Formats: sequence, structure tokens, C-alpha cells
Amino acid sequence: MFLVEGLAAAVVGVWTFWYLPSRPAEAAWLTVPERQVLQTKLAEEADARRAHSPVIFGRLAPSPCAAAAGLYLLIQMSVYGVTFYLPAQVEKLLVVRRAGR
Repeated sequence: MFLVEGLAAAVVGVWTFWYLPSRPAEAAWLTVPERQVLQTKLAEEADARRAHSPVIFGRLAPSPCAAAAGLYLLIQMSVYGVTFYLPAQVEKLLVVRRAGR
């Protein structure tokens, strides 16, 4: 049953990939004005997305060296966090076990 359902989904996926157009300009069922309106709306959405998107780390780092330094900083912060937090957790575990004896 699993193979039959999986095969059917794979066949429909391949058919859909070849049948559906990639862009509104290629859609045969749309009229020319509908295609133009849709392309305009998609371009506006893309511009708005670029204007309101979060800053990507690559844009902040001016060079690969700065990116590597930032990555190293994050690694060291996590190591120090574990180094200072782990003894308290171990102590908590030992206190609970001692109380249980």
C-alpha cells in the first residue's frame, strides 16, 4: 500500500512539474491583461520583500575574515556558556541524588 501511494504521488509530481508553467507569462489560460497585472503585482511584492527583509549576515560582514571572526565569537560564547552553566547543573543533579539516598 505504501509503494502504491508513493508511486502515485511521484507520478503526479512529475506530471505537475512538466504541465504547470513556471511564470505567469507562460500561463496559456490567462489573458494578456491578467498576465500583466499578475506580473506587476509579483514585482511589487518582490520589491516590498527586499525592502522589509531582515538584514542578512553576509551583508553585515564586509569580508570573509570578518564573517569568520563573528562565527568564532559565537562559538566561544557558547563554550563559555556551557563552561559556566554546567557545574551548576551537575551540582543540582548531585544534590538531588544525595537527597534520594
